[in-house]
Amino acid sequence: MTSAWTALAAISPNHSLAVQTSPLGGCGRCVEVQPLCGADAGSDCAVPKVVALIASTCASCGPTDISLSQDAFQQLGGSLSAGRLPITYRAVPCAPPSNLSVGVLDYRTSGGGYLRLVPLYVAGSDGVASVELRQTPLVGGRLDMVASAWRKLHNMYGATWELSGLPAPPLDLRLTDGKGRLVLARQAITVAGKLGVLQTAVQFLSSSEAAGIAAAEQAALALPEMAALAEQAGLAQAGDRTAAAATADSPVLSPAPSPLEATGTAPAPAAGDAQLAAGVNAEAAAEVAELQALQEETAAAAGSSCENATVLDLLAGERSFSILLDLIRTAGLEGAFIDPSTALTNFAPTNSAWRAAVQHDPLLRLGGEALLRTVLLQHMLLGARQAADFSAQMGRYDTLAGGFLSIKSAPGATTSNDTSATAAPAPASDSADSSSSGGGGQRLLVVSQASVAGTLATNLRACSSVVHAVDTVLMPSDSASWRRRRRS
Repeated sequence: MTSAWTALAAISPNHSLAVQTSPLGGCGRCVEVQPLCGADAGSDCAVPKVVALIASTCASCGPTDISLSQDAFQQLGGSLSAGRLPITYRAVPCAPPSNLSVGVLDYRTSGGGYLRLVPLYVAGSDGVASVELRQTPLVGGRLDMVASAWRKLHNMYGATWELSGLPAPPLDLRLTDGKGRLVLARQAITVAGKLGVLQTAVQFLSSSEAAGIAAAEQAALALPEMAALAEQAGLAQAGDRTAAAATADSPVLSPAPSPLEATGTAPAPAAGDAQLAAGVNAEAAAEVAELQALQEETAAAAGSSCENATVLDLLAGERSFSILLDLIRTAGLEGAFIDPSTALTNFAPTNSAWRAAVQHDPLLRLGGEALLRTVLLQHMLLGARQAADFSAQMGRYDTLAGGFLSIKSAPGATTSNDTSATAAPAPASDSADSSSSGGGGQRLLVVSQASVAGTLATNLRACSSVVHAVDTVLMPSDSASWRRRRRS
């Protein structure tokens, strides 16, 4: 069968594949074409099928016609002199021979900048629904709030996408397909004004992999601790989960060096599993008491000048966040917090959460500094969001890692602070109602692609940012692709 990457097709703008899909004209989708069989069709049934990539529109074609490249047409038994062949066709998933690439067709740096590009080698059958661009966060060691925000490109013709008004490179690209699946190409564009085909290290998941992630998210939502968010017993269950992770058969840390080892955060081996579990439970209980006290102090100080200028100042003052603070420094992410006026929302895992995560997910031991940075940035949102800014309906919020968190508020006994911080307004979520849910006594339910967390304390203030303490490390979807690379 001829590959879709050598067989090209064009269809009418009125073709069903063109009017029902994004991007415009059905460009980027794949079709399997075969001749009609039988004497009346004028073709031999033994002629192989052809899978073709829709790469253009054909204004002169009929609404059911498919115009094929010459080689593909002849392979189906078509006669060039006749020029037409009765066929049947169906849309099929594209299976490119490599990772996703980006064809940069036009890149101007003057007048604020202009970029026109086309995604290439896109896997799947759902088309590219949106393309977004941002400056890679923490370029030069500092966080630019404006440049690091995602900007949507416009699909003006065929499979091309364009944008005027560009931040300086390096630039991240984020593509979303017709099913809402995301793929993030970090530093896809590194040189301003450079044209040509740029390769990336990412690709859309296959249907089976996507189904696996969706099933994992549904399983996370069904966990007992999710229902327990409305009850005080939720904290005890979080402690039980931490203890279970701490009593796993694998060693706490591997012999190979890792960012976690470099910070000296690994707990010392205990005499037995029961002792280790008891130690982790005791630490978690102490953290809850400490954080609730801090939350009450924050509520009492509402309206006064902020004591902590930055998030780093806040973390440095609380023992429960000592591992997180060390990891931020190990990953070189201090630049995200240098400017006190930078408004961020930080979901901060406690020390016991990090210890449990290292036990539960070997990626944190083996993934290296790049994965550590991604995991840390997965806990950060642009803009300062109080607990009351999240609604009772689950909504998606972009993280600095390039992925998203699904967050909702739920009744609970651990949050009594609904004060207003002196923070810059948070950017609106694309999919969530960010109006206040009203009242105190909220907890937040936070779901990442590979884990779920509940808040232990909320609305802990730095001057312009907000910290919500969580009981679980939020692993991003990048961990799935990292596992695939390790297996290969």
